[in-house]
Amino acid sequence: MRRIAFIVSSLDTGGAQRAVSNIVTNWPDNWEIDIILNNATIIKYPYKGEYY
Repeated sequence: MRRIAFIVSSLDTGGAQRAVSNIVTNWPDNWEIDIILNNATIIKYPYKGEYY
């Protein structure tokens, strides 16, 4: 299984956050996805995978 990580400040409102949300929710299911966040207190966008 392949693994990929995305780094973004948060999944709160914003353009980069929305882009990461769109990418990970449409990423192939046979990948492990990690999302590295600076602030994980407010998540407004959908995601797939694990966040840290």
